[in-house]
Amino acid sequence: MKRQRGQTLVLVALMMVVLLAFVALALDGGNAYLQRRQMQTAADAGALAGAKLLCLNKSEAEVKAEAEALCARNQSLLYSGWECKATVSPGGARLVNVVARVNAPTWFAGVLGVNSIEVAASAEAACSPLVWAENLLPLAVMAGMPGCVSDDIADCFETNQTYEIWDKEDNA
Repeated sequence: MKRQRGQTLVLVALMMVVLLAFVALALDGGNAYLQRRQMQTAADAGALAGAKLLCLNKSEAEVKAEAEALCARNQSLLYSGWECKATVSPGGARLVNVVARVNAPTWFAGVLGVNSIEVAASAEAACSPLVWAENLLPLAVMAGMPGCVSDDIADCFETNQTYEIWDKEDNA
């Protein structure tokens, strides 16, 4: 019977490593998911801001600068230093893509040798006229100047800031 005295200690030590791995997965994985969700919100905001400037025919440099700045302004308070990169599609595509990424440090996984987790999110937005939307009510659309037939879409919207709102199918 004396040979089995330390057996429980070995089993508890092995189980502590497994338990710590599960704690690391739960806490550090949850933190990475939270960071990704916040990054997605920031990337979405940057892409939408860039698409708005594309609709107003701003330069590619202005669009990129505004999209990156808005993405960076929406950084998490927990981890600063997000990298926000915006790209504008060449030609007449009128498309903005924003990618946000950060290496988030881990709390418990560091004990197991994982010191950081790379987290990234991307968003894409475009400037295009509203053509057709099914089952998208209520909907508000900025109405341009009546009879405006300019090649530059911004010419039809700068002076008249009215909105048409539909909240049912026939708008009667």
